[in-house]
Amino acid sequence: MPKFCSSDLFPPRPVENSVTHGHPMKDRNTGELKSS
Repeated sequence: MPKFCSSDLFPPRPVENSVTHGHPMKDRNTGELKSS
């Protein structure tokens, strides 16, 4: 439930970005989102 804590500081979208930073595989997904 760490996402809840993060959401407290940032919305669900930004929170996902932070989580992706920890996961290299997810980081790739963030790259696509940043491109958009």
